[in-house]
Amino acid sequence: MPFFSRSDMKKTLSILLLLTLSAVLAALYAVYVEPAHVVVEHQTIAVPGWHSRQDLVMAQLSDLHIGSVSDAFLQEVVDRLDEQKPDIILLTGDLLTSQKLYEQAGTPTFAREFARLQAWLKKLHAPLGLFAVRGNHDFSDDKELSDLFVNLLREQGITVLTNQRTIIPVDGDSLFLDRKSVV
Repeated sequence: MPFFSRSDMKKTLSILLLLTLSAVLAALYAVYVEPAHVVVEHQTIAVPGWHSRQDLVMAQLSDLHIGSVSDAFLQEVVDRLDEQKPDIILLTGDLLTSQKLYEQAGTPTFAREFARLQAWLKKLHAPLGLFAVRGNHDFSDDKELSDLFVNLLREQGITVLTNQRTIIPVDGDSLFLDRKSVV
């Protein structure tokens, strides 16, 4: 008598086919749908001791990986930001596609990603300012190359925080932004 009956074999193959199809669909979603999906999540944060009469709207953007997303996606991010009318925009790392981009310094690929980032940053506006910290993809082992990224941000009027704090005056009160680098 066989170990598996024909019926058991069909069920097993059907389950394996279903699992394989599920894995393929999940991978397709992860590669093609999720990266192009802009999520706006609203959080209300009560700050003890905050005396300002002004409620602040902060927008936080992270892991954009500029070189790996479409212009339409970047424009959607700008449009969604404009809808929120943020007082402050926080860029919290990984604006560049990969740390390996620095290995291509001086090439058209490097220039194209930096130009694209610069053009996109020019579209961001917030009355109390834009602030950035670098993620692991935004650093280079070569300080001069790493400084190209920091300088690009600063040229757009963005305050880059590296192991420092900045104070933003708001309606007679103060908001502290702090960054302790771990990279």
